[in-house]
Amino acid sequence: MWRGGHPAAQKSGFEGWRATVKLRLLVSGALVGVLVIGTPTAATSTPARGSSFGVENAIDAGSASFAERAVRSSARSGWFFEGDAWYYANAHGGVRANEWLWDGAWYYLGEGGTMATGWLVRPEGRYFLNSSGQMRVGWVKTENKWYYFAANGLMRTGWVSVAGTWYYLNADGEMRTGWVYVGGAWFYLAQSGAMAMGWVWTGGAWYYLTQSGAMATGWLQNGAKWYYLTQSGAMVTGRHVVEGRASLFDDGGVWLGYESGHHQASAVFAYGTLRTGERNHGYLSGSYASTALTSMDGLALYRMSGYTAPWAVEQSGYVTKGEVFWLHPATATKTITILDRLERYDSTQPPENQSYVRVMRPMVEGPLSWVYVAGPRTAKWLKSGGSLIPFGDWKRR
Repeated sequence: MWRGGHPAAQKSGFEGWRATVKLRLLVSGALVGVLVIGTPTAATSTPARGSSFGVENAIDAGSASFAERAVRSSARSGWFFEGDAWYYANAHGGVRANEWLWDGAWYYLGEGGTMATGWLVRPEGRYFLNSSGQMRVGWVKTENKWYYFAANGLMRTGWVSVAGTWYYLNADGEMRTGWVYVGGAWFYLAQSGAMAMGWVWTGGAWYYLTQSGAMATGWLQNGAKWYYLTQSGAMVTGRHVVEGRASLFDDGGVWLGYESGHHQASAVFAYGTLRTGERNHGYLSGSYASTALTSMDGLALYRMSGYTAPWAVEQSGYVTKGEVFWLHPATATKTITILDRLERYDSTQPPENQSYVRVMRPMVEGPLSWVYVAGPRTAKWLKSGGSLIPFGDWKRR
């Protein structure tokens, strides 16, 4: 019995056809000798460049099974089922083989016309056909692995963007998850396969993935804060030696500054013309990662008639208010050198000969910071002839 229509809809054996076939084969052998496979109706497009769509490939007519199939197919065109496979006969009764077929979806008819299912390997690449023979596109999960197939059915490898999200597929097409090393950089792919960006917690450490997905190392500025990532990409916390200098980081990885014993500072405490909005603030502009209002104990703030800048004098019982500027770690030394010139401070000269000296003192709300205070002679002069600034706040002068 002939069964036409979609191969997924009917999959039963033929009933009663064998007697008919045997009867027809008793006809003169010339019948078989003149049997010709017809030309299929051409479809409009192919699933991939290089396919043999639209070409009826010759099959050995001397094969009895094929001869029987051809005789049967001549009675009706379309899908028919034989044994355990589906076949397709064209309008002339020819069994189509070794080509793509469009029938509401793409199918592939292989050697002898057998409809293909599962993996299909062709010169142009690999395809996947479901159990009904339909060519798959998009994401396909088989044997607990994910694969991606383009609109033309070809399996993709390498980086692929799907709906704005990047994924990475091995050379065999399998979607990767976790860490992957590509093009000289490390990338992290979530369990969904999506390429990660920003902070990622994995393996007991934090990592930062840039906008390109590449793992960051070394100093990292994120917003107004600085972090340090080792060569393995792991974010550091606590005390860590960077480029020969010990730095301090909080539990969230934020850089707090250099350890005081290394004669370097991460911060500058400004109480006068270096504060935000004041005339000398430009010397700090672009050189700091963040700023905050704070104060420093043991400093009294003075002004002197005829001068437009204040002095901080080391004097117990007083508090001076100002701002702390956390300097960029890569340029901290350069910034300090610029400020030394502004304040005319020379670290090679004794404090007694200088109007300002740079010292390291603790802030009330934080760790150590550089601050420029009056030299010994200047401090004595200010205490005798200067005037205290109310509340120790230059902004309220």
